[in-house]
Amino acid sequence: MEHNKNKTRSRVLHMPRNQAAFEKWWASLPFDEREALDQAASRKVFCAGFSTGTKPENKVFMFSVGKRRVTVQAPNYRSAKHKAEITIAKKFEAEGISPPRSGWTLQPCSQRPVNQ
Repeated sequence: MEHNKNKTRSRVLHMPRNQAAFEKWWASLPFDEREALDQAASRKVFCAGFSTGTKPENKVFMFSVGKRRVTVQAPNYRSAKHKAEITIAKKFEAEGISPPRSGWTLQPCSQRPVNQ
C-alpha cells in the first residue's frame, strides 16, 4: 500500500510545466467562472497556447528589395533569407518582372520573435 502512495506522489511532483501552469491558472479563477467553463476543454486550449508561447521556434525576418519588403518566419537567418528569395521571386514573377542577372539583392530590415 505504501508503494502505491509514493508512486502517486512522484507523478504529482513530476507534472509537466504546462499542466502545473494550468492548475495554477485554474485555481486562480473565481468560482463562478470555473463553474461556467468546461475544465477538459479549457485544459486543452490552455496547454496548446502555453506550449506555443514557451517554445517559439520561428522568428520574423523582414527583407527589402528596392522599395519592396517581404516578411518571412524562420528559425534562423539563413533559412529566412532563402524563404524570402523564393517569396520575392514569386511576387516579381506574378507581376511580370524578370530578375536581374546577379539576382535579387535582399537587405535585412529587422528580426523579432514571433510572439512579440
